[in-house]
Amino acid sequence: CRISEFLLADGAFIYLFDDKKEKITCLYSWTSGQASPEENAEETDLAEYPYLRHMFLSADSLEIFDPDDLPEDEYNEMTQLMGRQVKSLLMLPIEYNNNVYGYLMLQSATRKRAWSTIDKNNLMLITSVIAGTIARINQEKQINFMAYYDTLTRLPNRTLFRDRLNQAVLLAERKCDIIAVIFMDLDSFKNVNDTLGHEGGDELINEVARKLTGTLRRSDTVARFGGDEFLIMVKNIASTEDVYKVADKVINVFRSPFIVCNQEIYISASIGIAVYPFDGKDADALIRNADIAMYQAKARGKNQYCLCTEDMKEEVVLKHELSNKLYRAIDNDELSLLYQPLVSAKTGEILCMEALVRWNQPDHGLINPSLFIPLAEQNGLIGRIGEWVLRNACRQAKEWLDKGLPEMHISVNVSVIQLRNPNFVAAVERILNETGLDARYLDLEITESAAVRESDNILGVLEELRSLGIEISIDDFGTEYSSLSRLNHMPVSRIKIDRSFISNLFRSEKDQTLVHGMIHLSQTLGIKVVAEGVEHRSQFEFLKQNGCDEVQGFYISHPVSGDEVAELVSRIGRFEDMS
Repeated sequence: CRISEFLLADGAFIYLFDDKKEKITCLYSWTSGQASPEENAEETDLAEYPYLRHMFLSADSLEIFDPDDLPEDEYNEMTQLMGRQVKSLLMLPIEYNNNVYGYLMLQSATRKRAWSTIDKNNLMLITSVIAGTIARINQEKQINFMAYYDTLTRLPNRTLFRDRLNQAVLLAERKCDIIAVIFMDLDSFKNVNDTLGHEGGDELINEVARKLTGTLRRSDTVARFGGDEFLIMVKNIASTEDVYKVADKVINVFRSPFIVCNQEIYISASIGIAVYPFDGKDADALIRNADIAMYQAKARGKNQYCLCTEDMKEEVVLKHELSNKLYRAIDNDELSLLYQPLVSAKTGEILCMEALVRWNQPDHGLINPSLFIPLAEQNGLIGRIGEWVLRNACRQAKEWLDKGLPEMHISVNVSVIQLRNPNFVAAVERILNETGLDARYLDLEITESAAVRESDNILGVLEELRSLGIEISIDDFGTEYSSLSRLNHMPVSRIKIDRSFISNLFRSEKDQTLVHGMIHLSQTLGIKVVAEGVEHRSQFEFLKQNGCDEVQGFYISHPVSGDEVAELVSRIGRFEDMS
């Protein structure tokens, strides 16, 4: 107000643009000796003022000595914005570093007035101060926004979510309320990035954020955890049933397609739920346990939600502990190999011994391979463990041959992660040379899932291995429902029918027909067939009568140590004699 008095004006106004410079708002005004911040000021759409809009966007100053001299359209705009009582008007841009934030406007309502050059220069200094202040405030707002909000979706980020959750927990503790944390992860989001690029992925993330916030209650907090993961805090709930209702709403968001890059995209989500106070007493514990439950939902088939349980938490703790101990397993001589024979269904002759790795952990006893092999794949140890298994299995096979045991192949399971390693073939050759085992005695087994999903990536490696004389087997065949024709282009010597088909062999004629079909079709393609998990004589007889090449399972022999193989060979001789 001192500015307007000093410059002999009856009114002073500060107008600021919105971010897109499509609207302008009077932030502060002084008229007739009364100064007031415009707390409830309405935005003015500049599209309704084309003359002023052009001037504003050009960052020009404007002095009007007499509005009556203006063309009619310009006069109407001016009086509509400032009122008909204005006799003279001066408008100067509030500008800082070539960025125009708005305008400072001075009006004279009692008489016509011309502002001097000195007046204008003083005003320009004042607008520079105002602009610098606005720039600093905006910068602080931006810093605060970047610290607490996701720049892509403008949702709260994990930091702000964590703060809000901790505050909610403190309040819930006093009121004995229940709070739920939902951890949501998009299923197969990588496919979207691979297909539509990262811009398409970002557009999908924005659409998911928009739909989530539009679906949930205003009292629920939706945050972006990072990547394709979201967090939701649900308050004001009476029981876990209320949480399930919210989770159902979230799942239903994905029932309809998202429009991304002008395409319809269908995607699902996996959801984990943790509930205060049962699954944690602070934000970190609740988020962690909701994350655990989310991964369980993915393991159960995705596109569903899962409530955190004590078993899940205990399993994660155990896996974490074992993962750390696995690093020392080789150095501490905790790994060992057992061997299980594969025999000819026709002659009963032992044709191959499969090497099976075991981990005897001092604190936890014998650890199932189905637990520690995935851990080794996750923490990058599978290459080292796999090489240890291969070296010791080849060394043992060579020792059997040197002792005069009948010629038998040695079979070793290989992870797809090993096959992706560009040095894998060289490592196999080196181990064969070190142990002195002829490559023709070595079989490498890969799972059907690896063969199908990674065929393009591993085909060259398999062909190199085959060229060395190594045979390739497909393990767990049938679990991925792939056709043999998909495997026919790969250098595969045999398939191993998964044990689930053998255990269900006499459940119905359809199961028998299915196994018979696998055997017949494989042999037609020149691929040998091994049946895994043979535990009963009736299974063995069926497989033998239907032309299965080899069988493996407890009916033949349980896994034995390397030192026991010689006795096993002499005892079994030909398995047919034992039946």
